[in-house]
Amino acid sequence: MVIPVDKLKEGGNPELFALETDLLLEGLYQFYGDDLRGHDRMSLMPKLAVFVRRQKMQTISALQGQVLRDKALRDTLLLSLCGQETALFEHPEQFAALREIAGPLLRSYAMPKVWLPECTSAAEVFSIAILLAELKLHDKTQLFATASCEAVLNAVKEGSFPLGYLAQYEENYRCGGGSENLSAYWVRSGERGRFSDTLRDNITWAQCSVATDFSFNEFQLIVCRKPMWNFGMALKRRALGLFNDSLAHYGVLMLDAEFDVEHVMPLSRHYKTLASGSGFYRRAGF
Repeated sequence: MVIPVDKLKEGGNPELFALETDLLLEGLYQFYGDDLRGHDRMSLMPKLAVFVRRQKMQTISALQGQVLRDKALRDTLLLSLCGQETALFEHPEQFAALREIAGPLLRSYAMPKVWLPECTSAAEVFSIAILLAELKLHDKTQLFATASCEAVLNAVKEGSFPLGYLAQYEENYRCGGGSENLSAYWVRSGERGRFSDTLRDNITWAQCSVATDFSFNEFQLIVCRKPMWNFGMALKRRALGLFNDSLAHYGVLMLDAEFDVEHVMPLSRHYKTLASGSGFYRRAGF
């Protein structure tokens, strides 16, 4: 017996809801290769419940039956679970600090590389691209933007954002140390803004899953903020291990300022915190 999603808040069986969720994620992995099995259930299940209701389905099991037969629905589901609209220069104090850190770090390399794993929004990628442009590093730096889900990657690659957020973006940009006019970096495209083509130069877009893939290059800077909150503990450890394998010696890892790396990274003794509570860690050992 399966329980309707709309009954979960009315004394339903949360264990059964969790079981159906696990079966759906296993089906996605076995049939499509999309591995969300390591995602934190407390983060994922509310999104899943909302999606089921919007699709006017009664149960997650009913959703599973359709998703395994409808690739378009599968893409819509993955966008709902993995994609998220974030603000340009969200947490501007971190970007102000990144300007101070990234400049000297990346200028010390002839061809520096920056990796943004598991991207969830265009703003996430183009905030870094704008920052690199203003540091006069855009032309020499290769920026890798990756996501495990092709549908999410394509949405991020489109590079658009809702114009209703523009005032907030402008404020974040200034607070994050922006020195130019933000309008130079985007154009209007219908009801949305679209980041300019010049920012797309030197961005490599690719599918890469922190759950199943291995290191594919060496990077001087790795930025992974929002996605880490979606991962369960085991996946957090794997992701941080992958970042460690991919980070150059004395390279910098940028996480969310509130994310505590100490309890999930066995190799944390090899990292130096750059300002307490800042979310920046420099790899210092082998």
